[in-house]
Amino acid sequence: MSFVHISDLHLSDPGPCDAAVWSSPKRLLAWNSWRRKRQHRFDRSLLDAAARAIGELAPAATLVTGDLT
Repeated sequence: MSFVHISDLHLSDPGPCDAAVWSSPKRLLAWNSWRRKRQHRFDRSLLDAAARAIGELAPAATLVTGDLT
């Protein structure tokens, strides 16, 4: 039996800087980091290639852990 494990994808845009972001210094720093740097690092073609490779491996399960957003 085979498994694929992927972690900490950080896929999505954190959304607008609303009250929830301002309520936590950690959230505010993360939001600012995304806007300044990480939004330019995400490459959808790499995610698509990984999905194809996982499909070709045909594992019994794919485990996704860590930060998705």
